[in-house]
Amino acid sequence: MKKILLFSLVMAFSSRADLCDDLFKKHKSAWEGTSNLNICKNALKGDPDAQFDLAGIFSIDENNPEEAFEWTRKSASQGCTKSQYVLGLMYYDGVGVDMNWIYAFELFERSSKKELPNAITSLGFMYQNGHMRAKDLDKAKELYVKASYLGDPTASYLLGEMYKNGDGVEVDTEKAAFYFLNSINSILKAITADDKNTYPCNKYNDLTH
Repeated sequence: MKKILLFSLVMAFSSRADLCDDLFKKHKSAWEGTSNLNICKNALKGDPDAQFDLAGIFSIDENNPEEAFEWTRKSASQGCTKSQYVLGLMYYDGVGVDMNWIYAFELFERSSKKELPNAITSLGFMYQNGHMRAKDLDKAKELYVKASYLGDPTASYLLGEMYKNGDGVEVDTEKAAFYFLNSINSILKAITADDKNTYPCNKYNDLTH
C-alpha cells in the first residue's frame, strides 16, 4: 500500500511539473523574454506570490476560471492576504466556483483587517448594499473613508457617488467633487508607480489563518 501511495504521489507531481512546460509551449511567443515560466515553476514549489500570479495567467491567458480559483486558493491557504481578497471576489461573483456571499464576506473581512485597501472597499460595498449583513450606510461610509485614505480609487469614487446622490449622507457637491478628483489622482499614482506589485504577500501576510 505504501508503494502504491508513493507511486501515486510521484505521478501526480510529475504531471504538475509538466504543466509549466506545456504552458510555455502553448504560449511560447508571448512567454519568451518574460518571467512566466519561472513564475509557474515557483508556484509548483509553493511560493504564494507565484501561485497568485499563476492564477492570473490561468484567468487571462488560459480563460480557465476553475484553475485560476484553485491556484488562488492555494496561495490564500498560506495566508497571502491579496489572494484571500481575490478569493473573496471569486466567491462573490461565482468565478471558477459557486457563488457564496458568506465566504466572500468572511474573506473580505479577514483581508480588510490587514488594511488591504481593496478589501476594505469591497466590505463597505457589501454593507452599502445589504449583502450578508443588514444595510448599513454609516458602516459603508466609514470603510470607504478608510480605504480612500489608504489610496483605493474605487473607495473614493463610491464616496463621491454617496455625496452626489445623498445616499446615507446629505447631498454635498463639493465633497463629491473632492472624492471624484481623489479617485482620479489615485489611479494616476498607481499607473506611474515604479513598483507595480503593490501588494506582495509578505507586506500584508496574514499569519493568523
